[in-house]
Amino acid sequence: EYQTSIPLTSQSKSESLFFFSVSMNAGFSTEKQVKQYISNVFEISKYKDGTRPYTSTILNELKDLTPYDEVICGYYNTEDEAIVARDNFIKEMQKEHVAFEEFYYAGKPSNMNMQGTNQNNSSANKGYGKVINVDSGHSSEPDIKQTNETPKNENKYGKTISFD
Repeated sequence: EYQTSIPLTSQSKSESLFFFSVSMNAGFSTEKQVKQYISNVFEISKYKDGTRPYTSTILNELKDLTPYDEVICGYYNTEDEAIVARDNFIKEMQKEHVAFEEFYYAGKPSNMNMQGTNQNNSSANKGYGKVINVDSGHSSEPDIKQTNETPKNENKYGKTISFD
């Protein structure tokens, strides 16, 4: 169910695919509570030439958003499918007493990949990457908190935020 690479356009003809990313400590143990990181749901669309970004490109953009290595989870054909999968992942991990800190990644939505065209794309104004508050269900506004972890360098692709 969780794939770690973005499929080639020959493998999936969908214009846009949806993913989320998880970042876990390689020495993860359920015996102690270790903070793990999970992204919002984000879109990866085809470029104007019909190709998609390479997995390495996306991982390179994600790498400074958390202190651990990221794994891309997906792909999902709709944003709703990705949200359900992300919610289920969080619920399963909470059974193991895993705490998550959320981080935001903008992805590569179609409005970014179609720049320079005159297309009136209704998804261009849609806020991809719904933020989900694990304790109270879906929320469009994250609770931003300061952490005492040493932050990585700021990144133009997103930022790390905490949620309860």
